[in-house]
Amino acid sequence: MCVTSIKELAEKIKNNDFDFLDFDFLEKKPLEILENGDIVIKRCEVCGEVTEYKTQQGYTFSRDCACVRSYRKQAKLKRFKDLSITDRNAGSNIFSNAQIDKSNTEEREIYKELYKYAEDFNIEKHGYIFAGGVGTGKTFLANCVCNMLDEKGFSVLSFSLGAYFNRIRKNIDEEESFISAVKDVDLLFIDDLGSEYINRENGKMWAEEKIFRLFDERYRAGKPIIITTNLKVGELKEHLKINGVNKVYDRLLEMCKYIEFNWNSKRKLKNIGGTDGK
Repeated sequence: MCVTSIKELAEKIKNNDFDFLDFDFLEKKPLEILENGDIVIKRCEVCGEVTEYKTQQGYTFSRDCACVRSYRKQAKLKRFKDLSITDRNAGSNIFSNAQIDKSNTEEREIYKELYKYAEDFNIEKHGYIFAGGVGTGKTFLANCVCNMLDEKGFSVLSFSLGAYFNRIRKNIDEEESFISAVKDVDLLFIDDLGSEYINRENGKMWAEEKIFRLFDERYRAGKPIIITTNLKVGELKEHLKINGVNKVYDRLLEMCKYIEFNWNSKRKLKNIGGTDGK
């Protein structure tokens, strides 16, 4: 029964009619005590994990259950996937589809190293710079690493600087979204570094400033980055100069292991991996 007014409440009290009161809340449930002595206050109705508990000292704490953790992880992965500009060809750019020249010892060792890198990945690992001619498989192997990490639940953000420049020119607000992602993502992959145009005419610094900020934020985050480039060492060093200084290049060498893909293009071969072979 429901009481809808003070007058009605007064009348019921006068007549000793207390049927409208709900005393169920007074029923005490048996306490659930964890092995460490904490008292369970609440569990998730879906996964059953403890979401609220009281310590022996009387402090009450809340924590996320498996449902919430899974939701947040999926939301994080989707965020980076939505921001990624390059297509990583997840269905075909995988290690099992790699075309490795069995007679090329150097290529076989690089393949093994990268497979182990992805298999044992953690965010404290170093990054890589893959340098070499067009069609030598740099992008393919970088995609293999990214796609394996994606399968393992790590977050990956991938783009080229040219595409990045185009995006933030069209929408200046997107720069902050990218920079935030660059700092947070587990692995950052920048493809085809050096193909972007940097306008330095008449002292223009826009592109240089964007490049410096991008790499500086990643450097400060202390997380790995993979870069592919067709440029040779001297060319890359010159390309990344900021106001005539090699600060970006020096930091990349500090963050990354430099690997040269010293073999001929694979594009003349039938590519079972479906990659463009960069």
